[in-house]
Amino acid sequence: MHRFSDIVVGECIRSHDSALDYLLSLTQELSGEQDLILTLETFFANMQRRKVTAAALGVHPNTLDHRLERIENILGAKLDHAAWIAKLEIALKLQGTGERSR
Repeated sequence: MHRFSDIVVGECIRSHDSALDYLLSLTQELSGEQDLILTLETFFANMQRRKVTAAALGVHPNTLDHRLERIENILGAKLDHAAWIAKLEIALKLQGTGERSR
């Protein structure tokens, strides 16, 4: 099920090629790291709760912390900053809808 707000944001971004290209470029850095993409998706799906995310992934919390640190290092992101969370979550959703094949 999709929320109306998710659809509106996605449509707004799709109508602006430069914004779409920028957001999709964020996750390109992780394209060969499926475990990191899954980690990030699960982290966002669990509202950035580390213990819940670690349990959902079936990994130790320290393993999750290591993966999140790798993601931050690869992307130059801070996963405790709202702006980065928003950009990456939107990028992952767009990537999941097939926008990456543009």
